[in-house]
Amino acid sequence: MIHAIKALFHSRQTLRHLIMKTHHPLFFAVLLALSVTIHAQDNVPPAAAPPQSEIQKWLATTDAQWKATFKREVTDVHEAELGKVKAQYRTALEAAIAKASAAGDLDGAVVLRNEQERFVDTNVIPAQDLATDAASVKQLRAPVRIALAKMETDHAARIKALHAKYDQMLAQVQTQFTQRQRLDDALEVKAKRDEVAAAWIRPAGAAGNPATNVPFGTKAGTPPVQAGASPRLTNLLRTIDPDRNAVAGTWAMKDGALVSAGNNGAARLEIPYEAPAEYDFQISFTKKTGGCVIQNLTVNEHPFIWVMSADGMFTFHYVKGAGAGANKTTVNLRVGIKDNRRYTSLVKVRKNGAEAFLDGKLITQWKTDFSDTVHDGFWALPNKSCLGVASGNSHVIFHSIEVREVSEPGKLLK
Repeated sequence: MIHAIKALFHSRQTLRHLIMKTHHPLFFAVLLALSVTIHAQDNVPPAAAPPQSEIQKWLATTDAQWKATFKREVTDVHEAELGKVKAQYRTALEAAIAKASAAGDLDGAVVLRNEQERFVDTNVIPAQDLATDAASVKQLRAPVRIALAKMETDHAARIKALHAKYDQMLAQVQTQFTQRQRLDDALEVKAKRDEVAAAWIRPAGAAGNPATNVPFGTKAGTPPVQAGASPRLTNLLRTIDPDRNAVAGTWAMKDGALVSAGNNGAARLEIPYEAPAEYDFQISFTKKTGGCVIQNLTVNEHPFIWVMSADGMFTFHYVKGAGAGANKTTVNLRVGIKDNRRYTSLVKVRKNGAEAFLDGKLITQWKTDFSDTVHDGFWALPNKSCLGVASGNSHVIFHSIEVREVSEPGKLLK
């Protein structure tokens, strides 16, 4: 009520004016009381934060000191090691390109240069090689993975050693407080010990090496495959017959790869495979010319597409109420997919959404139950349960097309 009156009589001056103009004694008394109340409320200072206890102050100061030690003895050392491995891989690539060039091996030099450009753009060493990756690239990556694995082992050991020292000190303080019956203080210390352990120590069975398949210098990996998932990717390229499966545009098989000629603005091909509820859909491709490369996906007959463009626009499309390149999943990067450069695109589809990765780097994610998809005929496939690939006025070579079934098996169609 007071707020309503304050809005009506927006200042104490207004109240005083009304009081002077009003002769009814009861109204005079009410307005005078409200004036005093409003003035008192306007001058109430904000509630102060509860003061810290002495043990809370000590824990905050102590924790800051140990965090500084952690940065100096763990984080900085780890980042320096990552920088060395990164520089070594760059040097190895430069030397390999120079050697192939000197030998007149144009194809070999181009393959290595593509890997060099991919690494500069993504800072990623894939956790696993594809079967279609060049032998020269696999050979260069192998020692890097060994170095990263050793580095992560050393990193974990340094964390464990420093945590043991910090926890031992806190345990002694906790014991002293307990023996003196300062139980609340002992509980404060115990809570800090639990907090530090949770933050510093990786749980047993956590997802693998965080230095592979993610940018150098980061700690977070891609989401692990769920329990029960097929451990390998299934080759879908061998199931495709371009004459039977092409929906629009000109498609052909050449040297074991699927080729879209790029003579159609909505060239698309339906793969004779009905997807399960949860899966990983991965393609490796090279765009020779043109605008965009697309993966056709679906969940329970809710089709949608993943679009990768030369102009830097990446998006999931067919989100209800939003146009192409204008929804919550859209990302505009400085550089899009380049011509004559090989890429690997992975889309992880789960019941609670989808994530898209390009060369191991997370580009965008879509949190959804897929009820917010809207069917559109432009990139549509005849079978709403099938996966597919597409290209928009783009000459594209699809080197591999693979699926990993995470929930129940999918269905290959004849």
